[in-house]
Amino acid sequence: MSTRRTSVQFANEPFTGNSNANALAKNASAEASAKNEENGLVTAPVLLEILWPVERSRPSLRWLREQQARRTVPFFKMGRNIFFCPARVRRALEQKFAVAAIQ
Repeated sequence: MSTRRTSVQFANEPFTGNSNANALAKNASAEASAKNEENGLVTAPVLLEILWPVERSRPSLRWLREQQARRTVPFFKMGRNIFFCPARVRRALEQKFAVAAIQ
């Protein structure tokens, strides 16, 4: 009895073959989703991932909540849910924490 592996593609899943084109498409879609997230509304943990992609340099969620309480960063409150627009938060942080160089 021989076993033969076959590639099965379900209707709701994209084809995941071993081609270079699929890798490029995934990379392009990741970049596009990052741009969409920059303009859309996201939760606090996602905001930290967008603004600080490197985990070691990322501030804590507690720091973000403190900035939110101080009204340093803009946010949207819908019921009890809180969302952030990464582009607005980035601008607010640049205005608040940017240090001008001495000339």
